[in-house]
Amino acid sequence: MLKKVLLSLSIILGFYACTPKPNVKFVENSISRDISIDGVRERMKGSLKEIEVYGENKSGDYMKFRYRVVWKDKDGFEVPSLSSNWMDFSVYKNTPYQFSIISPSVDAVEYMIYINE
Repeated sequence: MLKKVLLSLSIILGFYACTPKPNVKFVENSISRDISIDGVRERMKGSLKEIEVYGENKSGDYMKFRYRVVWKDKDGFEVPSLSSNWMDFSVYKNTPYQFSIISPSVDAVEYMIYINE
């Protein structure tokens, strides 16, 4: 019985690890083969929300990609922010990476992170 429970849990965790993160969208799916998003962490920094994206360059090549974060208020309206512009980011081959962004105002409560080549 215990083996069945452990097997079921490992299958569920395996499926979860393969599912895309809800606040991250790859604009071009081709980059998702090389760049993984392992997670997004959140915390409050004073009255502002800070997010940290972490993952890994799984390829054997130096990779350049771009990201942007679109912030929304509680009503779903976009909150203007510098992080809405595409930002370049480089990752050495076969290495982990992370980047952090702080919300532009206390009104920014939701976000979507876009990743592109």
